[in-house]
Amino acid sequence: MSKPKKKYPYKINRRILLLCFELIAVLCISFFCISYYIYRKDLYERYQAYAKAMSDITIAQTDVDGIQEAIETQKKNTAYRRFSNTMNTILRNTETKYLFAVYFDKDSGEMRYVLNGYTEDMEKHWEEEVHELGGEPKLNDFDDESVNQIKRVYEKKKPKKPYWVSQDAHRESLMLCYYPMYNSKKEVVCVLGVNISVSNISQKQKNFEAFIILDVSIVGILFLVVINLLMRKRVTDPIIKLANNSQCFLSQQNEKALDEFVFKSVGIHSGDELQLLSDSLDSMVSQLKSYTENIKKFTSEQERIETQFAVVQQLKENLFPVQFPAFQERTDFDILAKIKYSKIRSGDFFNFFLIDEKHFCFFAGTVTGSGVTTTMVAIIATIYIENYARLGYQPNRILAETNNQLSENNSGEITVSLFMGIADLDSGELTYAKVGDMPSLIKKSGDDVQVLECSTGFPLGSLENVVYAQHKIHLAQGESLLLYTKGMSERTDVQGYEYTDESVRKEWEQQLQTKYQLADMLDGMFQALESFAGEAKQEADETLLAFRYLGK
Repeated sequence: MSKPKKKYPYKINRRILLLCFELIAVLCISFFCISYYIYRKDLYERYQAYAKAMSDITIAQTDVDGIQEAIETQKKNTAYRRFSNTMNTILRNTETKYLFAVYFDKDSGEMRYVLNGYTEDMEKHWEEEVHELGGEPKLNDFDDESVNQIKRVYEKKKPKKPYWVSQDAHRESLMLCYYPMYNSKKEVVCVLGVNISVSNISQKQKNFEAFIILDVSIVGILFLVVINLLMRKRVTDPIIKLANNSQCFLSQQNEKALDEFVFKSVGIHSGDELQLLSDSLDSMVSQLKSYTENIKKFTSEQERIETQFAVVQQLKENLFPVQFPAFQERTDFDILAKIKYSKIRSGDFFNFFLIDEKHFCFFAGTVTGSGVTTTMVAIIATIYIENYARLGYQPNRILAETNNQLSENNSGEITVSLFMGIADLDSGELTYAKVGDMPSLIKKSGDDVQVLECSTGFPLGSLENVVYAQHKIHLAQGESLLLYTKGMSERTDVQGYEYTDESVRKEWEQQLQTKYQLADMLDGMFQALESFAGEAKQEADETLLAFRYLGK
């Protein structure tokens, strides 16, 4: 007696629909969270970059030593008034909400204002928000978090976070960023505060949330409707037919050969087991193809990077000096430069040449970005500098003319930081100038290695008609100068700690005490850096240029 067939309620359609709904919900939520995070992070990074740019402009145009004198004497001097004008100009012509500087009194340890920028509207209607030298902050000027962060910056400690959002007395949301202002001795004199209004970020985020939720909801509903319509035709009925065919297979497996029963056609062309298997195989093949394409793209991208890196390196080696000693017939000076190239940011360059028998020009710098474009900018800058130098121009005019040429039709995304000097080989007088962030060290007889005092101008290519300052110093026999790019001092180890400018200074001091040949010194500098970095990846070019005056 055969067993009666069991009848099952057909719930596969509802189950698949429910599964699709759950999957769509998970995907939608994940997509929303990831999109929101990326969007919010990008917004705040843009505001942070804007705040950093405002601080760099303010600090670059400020005589910090003069500000220190004003703080110590509690008297406004020329540097103080210029600092005030700079802050007021920036505050009135940018989107900066508050711009101020504070310091900590040495006797009481209390925080005091150096000054704060103000607009005409603030001066007329909110006089209490205008603070000057030595003024005490009011109760609602700073919250505890702000005070703690300012103290960390003032004490040369790395802030726990680069920025945070708070509210001022008017309930307006602000991004608070603080930056140290160093004097010529690399001591923190005061802390510059840049507050950017971010109230409109909340509205942008709400709009973005509404947009994402609406789009995802519409797509999800449409998808479920389509799935429900197609489910019966392409899933439920074929599966039922497949189940019936399976029962037929089981009942006949003892009567026919196995190959006659396995996955027989059930008279459908979509949804039967063979079709499902085919779809699965197609899906697998598609994924394998996609994986293979990704591998090819990855390989192609790696090859492109390798090729571009080789082109950049070859261009620089063909155009810039690579043979040392460069002037074997000269006994009145010695020079050597080396670059350790990076495949990520490769904008460093250097050059040197005799203008005439008496004057020698040398410079080193870095171009923002990487690749062939930055190399071409470096080559163009080098050509302009050399041409203007051979015309007899002084360093400040050379930089000004080169800047105007590079700034034309430049959006400001590619700029050049550079230090250049022209040495009088008869007298030992060195005339020099600097733009952007390009460190330099000097070793005078009887003194330790020190940072070469030099005012900093806007990077080349960022703004037209900039007036640059220049300085002069006398080099005695045997005294030397070292130029290096930020790729050296900002190199990090596996834990993320930077090498720092002070480490470069100390290592150069050590090399000068133990070695004589410039080649050995620079090799020692790179070896010390690699020992510090360990297995950490090199993110940027690392460049050293050493010049030693030997005299007649």
